[in-house]
Amino acid sequence: EALANSLPVITTTNVGASELIKDGFNGFVVNPRSITDIKNKILFFYNDRNSLNKFRKNAFNSFNSIQNNLNYK
Repeated sequence: EALANSLPVITTTNVGASELIKDGFNGFVVNPRSITDIKNKILFFYNDRNSLNKFRKNAFNSFNSIQNNLNYK
């Protein structure tokens, strides 16, 4: 849902979302249970709006790519 709404994702390697998120492109994959990693990624988006906008575009484009690759029968 986040990608479909142009929102970058911060996820960990412990969940399936890490398979859809390209670290540094449409979000970030951080170490599980690392509060510091999560905090730093949130602050990255907060402090760098240009990068946030780039990640947002990449997130939506990733969603479109995933959707186009699905086979509906």
